Amino acid sequence: MSKENVEEKIDITPHIREIVARIDRIPLTRYVWYLLLVAALGIFFDFIEMSMGGTVAPAMVKAFHVSPVYSTLIISITVVGALIGSAIGGYLSDRYGRRSVFIWTLVGWSVFSFLTAISPTFLFALVMRFLGGIFIGVEVPT
Repeated sequence: MSKENVEEKIDITPHIREIVARIDRIPLTRYVWYLLLVAALGIFFDFIEMSMGGTVAPAMVKAFHVSPVYSTLIISITVVGALIGSAIGGYLSDRYGRRSVFIWTLVGWSVFSFLTAISPTFLFALVMRFLGGIFIGVEVPT
């Protein structure tokens, strides 16, 4: 017997179409609109946080009296944290539930953003940006 005869080939396309059709039949309740609004606000603030690095970096360099070369480090460290967070975000969401993980990402991200704002040293600010980036990254797949 050939390998093709032993393995049953399954066309998943009809199953996917059925799932999409079921999702389309779900009524748009207040709760669905609420979830959409919360997710949209999270993505909006995520975008703001990631894109403001170019504006904030020069001010941080000036405030901490470090070389302008370090401004790229401030931006890069957040992106590295976000990459790590994105890699683990799906797993965490599946294991602990999307709602709770989403809430914790917003809390963690807010805390680390606040700690970045009151950083006493440049190194402390970098660590806070990295940790905040992880929470930003977890939010995306959640």
